[in-house]
Amino acid sequence: MIRTALMIGFIGVTAAAAQDTYEVGQFDLTGDVPAGFNAGVASQHSDSITYDSLDGHAQLVVFGSLDLLGGIGPTREIARQGLIFDQSSITNKFADENFFIYSGVRNNGQIYFRYTRLGETCEGVRVMGSFVLSYDPAAAETYQPMTQPIIYALHIGACG
Repeated sequence: MIRTALMIGFIGVTAAAAQDTYEVGQFDLTGDVPAGFNAGVASQHSDSITYDSLDGHAQLVVFGSLDLLGGIGPTREIARQGLIFDQSSITNKFADENFFIYSGVRNNGQIYFRYTRLGETCEGVRVMGSFVLSYDPAAAETYQPMTQPIIYALHIGACG
């Protein structure tokens, strides 16, 4: 059932009004935060921003990293191993040479959706831009449709 719900939301086009724009400067990541989330809190190292939903049922984390492993494949494998170590299920996975998606259920029962894309900064440095949206299963109708707009809003190296 979760697989079907996640697939329908990924394939269907659902517009979500943007409330805020995020920027993770050291990785040239920018994008839109859907309405219904608090102001973001940057990590100590400025490599991520965390947004909590106003209703307390979801969290959006946007983060970046250098491509130190030589492409999306090794990063995808490390993410997979981390989910397994965390005892989270991987219900769906999609990938090509420039991105991957994992979704499933975390060990705390929340549904998660992770998207990671390989890109380049304005200076030509290869980086990974990612987000993870986690939400309570009872709130899936609200938060699952947000995944596709968040994917389309994630930009790496928006020079100009």
